[in-house]
Amino acid sequence: MRGLDYYTRTVFEVASERLGAQNAILGGGRYDGLVAELGGPPTPAVGFAIGEDRLLAAMTAEPRPARVLFWVVPDSKDEFRYALAVSAELRAALPEAVVETDLTGRGIVKGLARAAHVLAEPSRYVFPAGAVHAVLLGSREREDQRVTIKDLSSGEQRSFPRAELPERLGAGRER
Repeated sequence: MRGLDYYTRTVFEVASERLGAQNAILGGGRYDGLVAELGGPPTPAVGFAIGEDRLLAAMTAEPRPARVLFWVVPDSKDEFRYALAVSAELRAALPEAVVETDLTGRGIVKGLARAAHVLAEPSRYVFPAGAVHAVLLGSREREDQRVTIKDLSSGEQRSFPRAELPERLGAGRER
């Protein structure tokens, strides 16, 4: 740990054998005299610092569980209400899944591109995606009360009545 000279009393450091010579992940302690030493009033203080890059490097496994992502893509702003209703049904049927609703209103092609970005750069997303499905909703789907779901990994696409959504997605089955 660097800078031990300004710490008082309690000092701590967490290190990992997995990191080699620069093995400190986090460290800190009390530094009651530091503010006064820098010209300020005597101020009791405590603090710490963590190296997120080192923390990630020391981990043995991904701490976040993979989750299924449903990216609901309305074809236009006219489909927003339908898209939000379908999103709510997906969340109710599959509470362990992540449901994102594209409300940019830029259409299916751009919405699909945004959804595919999760597969293209998985490390930039909040959690590892076990599967990514785009739920495509246009005026035809709204009028017929249907949904079209595309598996972005396989390219397989299927369309079915909205009422069958929980059953078709396996809601309630043991996983």
